[in-house]
Amino acid sequence: MKSLIQIFELFLLLLSYLVPRNSKIILYADNNLNNSIYLFRYAARQKDNIRHVYLTPYPEVQAALNEQGLEALPRWSFTAVYLAFRAGCYVISSSQGQINNKLSRHACIVNLWHGISIKEIGMMGLSPKKQAQKRVKYAPYRMIPSTSPSTQECFCKAFGKDKSLVPILGEPRNDILYRHKGIRNTDFLKRYVDKDISGFNKIVGFLPTWRDYGDWDAGFDFDRTNDFLINHNALLIIKPHPKDISFNHLKNQSNIYVVKRAEGWQDAFEILVGMDILITDYSSVAYEYMLMERPIILYTPDFERYTKDRPFWIDYDLYAPEARIDNASQLLERIDYYLSDGELPASYFKALDRLHTFKDGNSSKRIYQAMLDCLK
Repeated sequence: MKSLIQIFELFLLLLSYLVPRNSKIILYADNNLNNSIYLFRYAARQKDNIRHVYLTPYPEVQAALNEQGLEALPRWSFTAVYLAFRAGCYVISSSQGQINNKLSRHACIVNLWHGISIKEIGMMGLSPKKQAQKRVKYAPYRMIPSTSPSTQECFCKAFGKDKSLVPILGEPRNDILYRHKGIRNTDFLKRYVDKDISGFNKIVGFLPTWRDYGDWDAGFDFDRTNDFLINHNALLIIKPHPKDISFNHLKNQSNIYVVKRAEGWQDAFEILVGMDILITDYSSVAYEYMLMERPIILYTPDFERYTKDRPFWIDYDLYAPEARIDNASQLLERIDYYLSDGELPASYFKALDRLHTFKDGNSSKRIYQAMLDCLK
């Protein structure tokens, strides 16, 4: 059976070299909803005679996009496989396997990545042998947009690319954040929160990142935290990483709500625009949420353990919007400060300028134009 699969994969590989590419077909895909879907929704509404198709394994995502009049297909449908042969461009947020690795030969691949990384990614920290293997994998990438000289340096090191292939253009998913600067939009939260949130004065979001060691203890006293939130008439919404089961045992309380893991439409950035305060840790959302100029609290109770498994490529504290804290008592003090309209520190705006050259909500527009230039 294994040999038959290998023969079939070889057949597909050879066929991908023979079938001509069509620059008027562009395919988009993410693992979870990410940069690709944001660029897709922008590009699909441009009147330029190009066929834009989003591929997804989730029927809910396909149905939602189809209802918006956009073309979305199951990733492994016959039509999707055919288009993978023909498409002139693949737009991904991680690897070409999000569309079809075996059929990607000669396609222009644009890797939007999935956030501003302070952690080592790609070839960083690898042995020369493994770096050489990664270079082969990354060779087809024709463009990897970045957000600033700092993130450009990161991607150049991570993917072994010249600066000319890592242009500073922004991130598509950041456009929704900039457009909500000064505007808290809780409409999207109705997809994720099954309760009336209209009566709360403030909404605090906790979006921790994934740990390679899996289950972890956030160190919360949830009863004490709930009482604290009641006194402030504030709601805490916990949105774990899709793979994190650490909060599955929690029961919702009057002022604490845990967004349960679900397949399909799960867009963290829709949740972010409804937050007054963000609590996170090592996640890239901290560095993107800054575009709305709202308070960010960096809560890192497992800093030493986390950094042992996932080293940073830059100084975490240097790029942090504010000093990190590592225990629940400090966390409540910090939340109290911002619920009482405390001011953002100067370090916040220094980090914002370091990581975002553009603060205008036009990242999708710039990237799409650069992508079309690549296809000429």
